[in-house]
Amino acid sequence: MPRTARLGSILAIGAILALSGCAGTADAESAPAPTPTAPASPASSPAPSTSATATAADPDPLAGVVALVVRPQTLELRDAAGGVVDSLDYMSDPAESIAVLTDLFDEPPVVEPYEGTNHTPPGTFHSWGDLVVDERHYDEERREGHALDYVWPRFAVYFDGPDAGGLELSSEQGFHATDDWTSLAGDPVFDAALWTCVGVPVETLELTRPDERAETATVVATASEDETTVEWLGAPVMIADGCA
Repeated sequence: MPRTARLGSILAIGAILALSGCAGTADAESAPAPTPTAPASPASSPAPSTSATATAADPDPLAGVVALVVRPQTLELRDAAGGVVDSLDYMSDPAESIAVLTDLFDEPPVVEPYEGTNHTPPGTFHSWGDLVVDERHYDEERREGHALDYVWPRFAVYFDGPDAGGLELSSEQGFHATDDWTSLAGDPVFDAALWTCVGVPVETLELTRPDERAETATVVATASEDETTVEWLGAPVMIADGCA
């Protein structure tokens, strides 16, 4: 996906935040942050693999990773049996997750900073081929006293193709960027009635704010301009009432 288009997606996500107040720069007003419920693994999530435990014969558990799976709350590193070797939460320290991926790919990412706007913070793209980690530089001082939430993740993930460095890039259902859009749209999990500004949700996770208002984090699929293929998959993206 071209970087200009990527920035357009970030602006669209920022437009969601604009509906309830700007949330990006250090001098912007901080909106009340929803409190995620204790994350429970969805029923469809595979159990952690025994390959995640290092052994004398295989001291590096990452050596068994064959796929990356984008989920609403985490990026999962999975082995050939579908077991979760490692899980990178979008609210965790980006540097730690980038270090894990650097070890996984055995090379550092291509780094591309971008500027912020009135509604979005500046950030940095970290790319390993068609895997992109979008580090968001929100003002951490503005977070003090508030629970951290996925409206303002510390990083987001995009899949621009079906694989990177020989590792499969997919959704939980096995969707890939470059898949035929009509085949994806025919899947029962595809719900065009759920609104985001950048794509159609293909997996959702309910979170709860302190005021008991529900927030929904999603994995989205975005169609190509001619709506023939999946241009990219990404998360976390929040369900919204509309876009400013």
